[in-house]
Amino acid sequence: LAAYFGGKLSPSHTPFLTQLACDFLQRLGDGEMEPALNLAADCFPGLHVTVPGLPVGSSRVLEGLLLSRGFSLLCGQGETRVLVVDDSLLPPLTETGYTLQLESPAGLAEARDWARARAEEALAHLQALGVGLLLSGPRQPACVLELARRQGLSVV
Repeated sequence: LAAYFGGKLSPSHTPFLTQLACDFLQRLGDGEMEPALNLAADCFPGLHVTVPGLPVGSSRVLEGLLLSRGFSLLCGQGETRVLVVDDSLLPPLTETGYTLQLESPAGLAEARDWARARAEEALAHLQALGVGLLLSGPRQPACVLELARRQGLSVV
């Protein structure tokens, strides 16, 4: 590993990252290197995640799940219930194939207020159920993030 890192990184980072990679492989294979290397090779795309922020010297191998997307909104700390969503919490103003016809200039604002109220109701219900973290596939709109902040919900 030292030879590999030596060809890719500066000499000041090579020893540290070599030791970090060895620690990772030992934990991955419960002390056995061959199964760890096989698992690392088979699952490399899922294990290779860029983590911005801390300098390399602050890196450590820890148990857990690394999410490859930063918090859009971080509120609470500690134990919490998690909900995974695969769609926006802001309901669409129209269904596919339909057209939103506005009867007055205020119609668009009324439609937006309606959608925002539905999202607010959904977030309040989630908070009542004890959900503190939303793992969202799509990026949530700014108004949903603001409503989640008010409810004390974190969003990733």
